[in-house]
Amino acid sequence: MLSNKSRTYEWLNSYHIGKIKEAFSTNFPTYIGMIVSCTILCYENMLLGIILYIFCTHLSYYVHILAHQDNAKTINCIHEYHHNYVDNYAHYLQIVLELVTSITPIFIVYLFTNRFYVKNRFEPYVIFMFSLFYSSIHNINYSMLHVNTIHENHHKNWCVNYGPDICDVIYGTKEDYEILEDTSHYLPNLIICTIIASVLYHTIPRLTDSAQMSIIKYMTQTYTYGAMILLMFNINIMFGELDTDKSDFAQNMDDINKKIYNPPSPSLTRSWYEV
Repeated sequence: MLSNKSRTYEWLNSYHIGKIKEAFSTNFPTYIGMIVSCTILCYENMLLGIILYIFCTHLSYYVHILAHQDNAKTINCIHEYHHNYVDNYAHYLQIVLELVTSITPIFIVYLFTNRFYVKNRFEPYVIFMFSLFYSSIHNINYSMLHVNTIHENHHKNWCVNYGPDICDVIYGTKEDYEILEDTSHYLPNLIICTIIASVLYHTIPRLTDSAQMSIIKYMTQTYTYGAMILLMFNINIMFGELDTDKSDFAQNMDDINKKIYNPPSPSLTRSWYEV
């Protein structure tokens, strides 16, 4: 319970440090899987690979927190829609949002360097792997299979359980430190997404220059279309909310006018005063 957490948790006190250790030991297979995945994709530079894996894990955590900030209202409407509704728009637009957001660093690097990596060729493939990995966990494991209630509780309270669970434990956004998530359900997603990224990593460089340019072209177009769809839907939600506010305001004003210009009958007025 939250009361239990608030009574025992304090940043880096003995309880907190103990729970961080417990979270790592409980999910030891998941971190072994991460290391294996990193070895497969980043064998050319394991140190950079490990840093990149840690970066991507934290990126998903902090972007999720940002999506719930009031001062980010103009860019978080779609994610709020995902929290408030269960229709197809909420489901599929959230997938597009996660994929587009996750691979944005690749395109930022491309804008400044005219290539998709900073130092090593595996960098965009790791980011792509994480985009698939995160989105598949969120939309399949949590939303479709309902593997546990950790993420469902986040939908009830937007201030806790952002995920990944280890980040919540470390940075104090865990709902209940006595209920650590078993992340072994991550492993099938990690295996499949690593295989996909590895196949692309070893296949694309072997293609002809024209074929590679075509892939870049279509990937850029897909990213642009996805971003435009998100922007349009986000604007639509914003203006829809404004229209709703205007409608509620107009209805309230109309009710007030009716009370002013259509007073109750004398008998009703007397009984009202008598009461």
